[in-house]
Order: sequence, then C-alpha cells, then structure tokens
Amino acid sequence: MNLMYFLYLLFFLNQVIAIQVFSSRIVSSTSKRVASTNSIYNIFSIFVTVISSIQIPLLASLVEKRRFINADDVSTYFHIILLFSLLGAILGAILIPNTQRLMTKLVYKLDHNETLLVLLVKNINIKNILLIFKHVYLPQKENFSRILNFKSINYNQIFINVVAYAITTGTTLACLYAGFLKPEFRVICLSLSSVVNGFGIFLMMLIIEPYNAVLTDRVINGEITHGFFRKHLTLVIMARIIGIFLSQLFLIPTSKIIVKIAELI
Repeated sequence: MNLMYFLYLLFFLNQVIAIQVFSSRIVSSTSKRVASTNSIYNIFSIFVTVISSIQIPLLASLVEKRRFINADDVSTYFHIILLFSLLGAILGAILIPNTQRLMTKLVYKLDHNETLLVLLVKNINIKNILLIFKHVYLPQKENFSRILNFKSINYNQIFINVVAYAITTGTTLACLYAGFLKPEFRVICLSLSSVVNGFGIFLMMLIIEPYNAVLTDRVINGEITHGFFRKHLTLVIMARIIGIFLSQLFLIPTSKIIVKIAELI
C-alpha cells in the first residue's frame, strides 16, 4: 500500500516539474538568453527523467506480481494515478509564474558563475529556499482574461497539443493494463507502448516544439508581442491539462484496442 502512495507522488511530481518547460519559453523570450535558459531548464529535465525511469518499472512490478484482486481494482488504481497526474499538471500550471521569476534570476546569475554546479552550490541554502516560498504568488487575472481574445490563435496547434499529451500520458498505463487483461500477451502489449508513444513524440518533436521555438524567436525579434506569446502558451498549458484528462476517459478503450492488436500480431 505504501508503494502505491509513493507511485501517486511520483506521477504527481512528474507533471508538476514537466510542465515548467513553459516557464523556460517565457524566460527565453524576455531575457533573450535562449541557451542559458535551456541550460537552467536542464535541471528540471533531469528530475523528470529520473522520476520517469523509476515510476514505470515500479508500476509494472505491481501489475506483474498481481497485488490486485481483479481487473476493476487495477483500472481504479490506474485512474487514480492519472488523477494525480492531472492534479500535478494543474498545480504545475499555477506555479509557472513563480518558476519563471526564479529561472530569470538564475539565468542572469549564470553570467557570474562558471557552471550550473557552482551556481547551485552558492545559492541553495535555507535562507533562499524560505525566500522562494515567501514570494509564491498565484497567476494574475490578466493571464486568464487574455485568452478570451481568440484572434490569431492557431487552433490546429492547440488541438495537436491535446492529442499529443493525451497519448504520451496514458499510453504506457493502457499498455500495462492491456498486459494485465491478457497476461499471455503482456510482453507484446508493453512493447506496443513505444509504438503508440512514438506517435505522440512525433507530434511533439516535428510539429509542436518547432512551432513554439519559432514563436520564441519571433518574440525576441519583435515580430510578435509578448502578450500574444503568453496567450499561446496559456492555451497550450490548458491543452496539456485537457489531454491528461482525456487519457482518463480513453484508458480502458485504448487498453482493449491494444489487446486486439496484440492478438493479431
């Protein structure tokens, strides 16, 4: 039971940290120091990689050892995991303005330090940590009111974001659940995870990320306003949250489709 709670925490923290990538986009556009900002974001990326490498093997171990009575127990457990992922994404979105301010300070301080290690060693202490918590603010109202202006919004990009995040969030869980439903095909079901996830990653790497990168460059060059860029990122964040929510709804149907594909193979 304690391992279950630990997994809930891992999936929650994974989304809280992963969504901070949008903070780096904002900092890149305001500071005009794209390379330095990316190096700062690598700290967050390391945490996401470590958490992801831990949570899936632990989850697979639970399913493999059959610690659940029936399929309904497993599906409930997976739905709770996705719920914690959703809550993590929402909290992460709320924390983005605070992460943005922190990353901005770190980017400018990086000029006076040779490496990230030196920067962190100099600045990580109890006083600074307490200072961070003291200056935590909720997003301002204009961050939400600006999205009501739908002019010039690329709706295709927003839709693709919803699809991509729905796929990358729920596919691995769906494949694990499919393997539970059909134990004799569990290896095939799990291997299909990389195929389906690959489509989501394809959308991100070839469509979503290049578009966000181009917008970042256009903001820096003065071709579009910071207001428009922030509005776009706000909608993308909402698309990510919607995608995670949809992964809840499609968990069971996707698992059954994966089982059918495994049987055909």
